[in-house]
Amino acid sequence: MDIDLSKVIGYSRDSLQSRALMRSIMLDLYPGKTREMNVLLDVYESGVPRKIKNDGNITDAKYAQYIQKIVDDYGMQEQWAVVGLNAWIDVCLGSGISSRLSYKKKASVGDNVNTVGDITNPIKHNAHTLQAPTITGSISDYEITSVGNNEFAITKFIGFDQEKTIVPNQIDGKRIVAIGKDAYKACAGIKSLVIAEGITSIGDGAFNDCKNLQSITLPTTLKSIGSSAFSSTAITKLNLPNEIKEIPYGMCSYCKNLQSVLLPDYLVKIGARAFANSGLRKIQLPNTVKEINNAAFSSCQYLVDVDLNEGLELIGEEAFEKCSALVKITIPSTVTKFGRKIFQIDIIRNLNVIISCYPGSRAIEYARLNSLTIEAINGNNNSANSVSIPQVVDIKHNPIVRNTPSAQDANVGCDASDYEIAGVGNNEFAITKFIGFDQEKTIVPNQIDGKKIVAIGKDAYKACAGIKSLIVAEGITSIGDGAFSDCKSLQSITLPTTLKSIGSNAFSSTAITKLNLPNEIKEIPYGMCSYCKNLQSVLLPDYLVKIGARAFANSGLRKIQLPNTVKEINNAAFSNCQYLADVDLNEGLESIGEEAFEKCSALVKITIPSTVTKFGRNIFQIDIIRNLNVIVSCYPGSRAIEYARTNNLKIENAKS
Repeated sequence: MDIDLSKVIGYSRDSLQSRALMRSIMLDLYPGKTREMNVLLDVYESGVPRKIKNDGNITDAKYAQYIQKIVDDYGMQEQWAVVGLNAWIDVCLGSGISSRLSYKKKASVGDNVNTVGDITNPIKHNAHTLQAPTITGSISDYEITSVGNNEFAITKFIGFDQEKTIVPNQIDGKRIVAIGKDAYKACAGIKSLVIAEGITSIGDGAFNDCKNLQSITLPTTLKSIGSSAFSSTAITKLNLPNEIKEIPYGMCSYCKNLQSVLLPDYLVKIGARAFANSGLRKIQLPNTVKEINNAAFSSCQYLVDVDLNEGLELIGEEAFEKCSALVKITIPSTVTKFGRKIFQIDIIRNLNVIISCYPGSRAIEYARLNSLTIEAINGNNNSANSVSIPQVVDIKHNPIVRNTPSAQDANVGCDASDYEIAGVGNNEFAITKFIGFDQEKTIVPNQIDGKKIVAIGKDAYKACAGIKSLIVAEGITSIGDGAFSDCKSLQSITLPTTLKSIGSNAFSSTAITKLNLPNEIKEIPYGMCSYCKNLQSVLLPDYLVKIGARAFANSGLRKIQLPNTVKEINNAAFSNCQYLADVDLNEGLESIGEEAFEKCSALVKITIPSTVTKFGRNIFQIDIIRNLNVIVSCYPGSRAIEYARTNNLKIENAKS
């Protein structure tokens, strides 16, 4: 064992409380010792070292029992279990203690094809040997074909299934080096399998649908495995030889019993659907892996622990989709390519995976765009965004005052490294992208690196799911399209009195509960607060003229009162506001767009001002099945009467 455990633990006592920290220290102190590191970590995780430490001693019987537990639980080769346990014994009980213990190794599998013996070890590969023993098979049980160089492949097993089976490396005097496509497919009688040394490749679907296959011993000579080679088997653990550089398409897909896999040290690529729908609980990638392809671990419903390696560059679409037990994952800083829908998202239960990201990594951008929860690595961000600000209770704008704001209020600075900015003319700038870590209490600054900030650009804070309360500094005049959309935890906003315009979908899909808008706002844009399910009230500015399409669609609004200046309510502006029961429209209103109040099932009665002359289609909720529709209160001689009659709405005289 090349790793000195006492040195690792001495480096940081906290390492015993965190597998991730222990692994990080080992990587720093002993780069390239991945195999030894994984052995020591698995032995530690088994709980055996803690038992030994607590007992203060160990007997030969306990020693053998612990070795067998590690082999059974982690699919570890016996000799590695011994080496790893010895290292922990010497740390826990004193140097040299392990050398006094006696352990009788289990008998290895013999070279007689008919006497495999009891295979109770997990799926593993053989220890390296100088010369592979000859395992002979009867030609009557096989169809074989030449692959050149006087070497042959098994193309079909035509014998009777045996519970304990060896794939031979010699048949009728011919050297066997490969197992062909579907060669053992659906051999349901096989329970344990040994593939003889000397075999270098396993073809596509070679053992596919061997539904009772639980135990496999792979040869150290194995270099390649075909797609779906072991899919839909009952294997429980899998150790792969180091010659394997790529896990192929669907290799162990639908292996419901497969709980652990030890990946080879030199693995480069995990193919599409390699372990999809399997029973894996844990995955630890070696440092050589560059790619995880599409749906590689999709629907692994018990997968709770994923350790991705620095050096990983690509995670394919749906790679961990429907991994419902996966709560948190760290994305290496080297990952630059992300597929669609990589992780499980449960909208109904409001659950999604926490993405632990490194500062400046592409993972932050990916997580935000996909509405995933972000956690910072390397501690909290100490930028000005973490400044202590008063608890903001209601969404509101600052009170309008005649006096100029104080220097402190008018000059909110920050860490320039947290932002991307662009000039908008007149020595003024806009924030085009927030690239720092989310803070629960956040200030949008009006000065960055000495430059005056007057605008928040399109999607600048989109999907910053960590923000709960927000202050937009005085001096900012515009908020761009989607600037705070999908900020799913955002509950409280303070807007500046200087704000003049808000872009479409600016606050859509947030958790805001109340909204007060400054008087400078003349138009509510498209989808501004659509899908804000928690939004119950909004105070519209006194000089508002237009409410844009889908402005508050699918929100939780209970009541709307329009100021006297409003002229237009555009298409679907309040569509599907299921709790909206009180609507007060203003005299002076001229146009109500189509589906403006469609699916507002709680709205029983509404008064249409006499000034409205333009009506869209299907403005109101109509429920034919329950014979319910809104009562339209109209003024005599108004266009509203004609509209109500044409659309079979109930009419009431507004003057009565």
